Amino acid sequence: MSLNEKSKTESLSYWQDVRKRFFSNKVSIAGLAILVFLIVMAIFGPLMSSYEYDELTPEILVGPFSPGHILGTDDLGRDIFVRVTNGIRLSMTVAIVVTLTIKKRGRPTKAEVAAREAVAHASDNMTDAELLTDVQDRFTTLEELTRGAIDGTVRAVTVSGAPGVGKTYTVERILEAAGETRNTKYEVVHGAISPVNLYKLGYRNRHSGSVVVLDDADSIFQDEEALNILKALCDSSPVSSVS
Repeated sequence: MSLNEKSKTESLSYWQDVRKRFFSNKVSIAGLAILVFLIVMAIFGPLMSSYEYDELTPEILVGPFSPGHILGTDDLGRDIFVRVTNGIRLSMTVAIVVTLTIKKRGRPTKAEVAAREAVAHASDNMTDAELLTDVQDRFTTLEELTRGAIDGTVRAVTVSGAPGVGKTYTVERILEAAGETRNTKYEVVHGAISPVNLYKLGYRNRHSGSVVVLDDADSIFQDEEALNILKALCDSSPVSSVS
């Protein structure tokens, strides 16, 4: 069997790879077991006792495994087991409600998952030389877009990819060279940034020829105000306003 045929046979889809990695990790399996146990306790725990979570009983500070009280009682005679299981149920309910109602920013769509799988399968069929050429082409494109941002022909560039491959280094290297030869003004922000600081950043670099780099600033996409400010900064119209 050739190397290409073997890679095709062993190639996995995105979710198959996730499932394989998850179940090959003992810590993940242990976490899943704990989660299942908590869910079972949240559903059936309060039904295993005849007491309510706020019910006062004459048995005050009874120890664990006492008759009628699996975990004993507190200083007011309330059953600790019922209170713990009700607390688990409340926490689980809040977690589920928040998960179902939270905005879906940052979650991969079906189209994105399909695109990742297509890229993965395409990479499986490429030789080492072809992969190297593909990477070089991508960084050449990044360099051209960065120079376009410096020249003003490109309004905004979004770069994504695996960490530690040199994306930020490539952009900063070109900006440093432009700053030395053309006095290009640029500012780089690493990490999270608040809406107020994002506005200040845009104001400081409002003049033509200024370049702003936001590195690992994913927090912007989780904040509606910051996202609106970013949209205004990237607007291609002659005049942009933020209210």
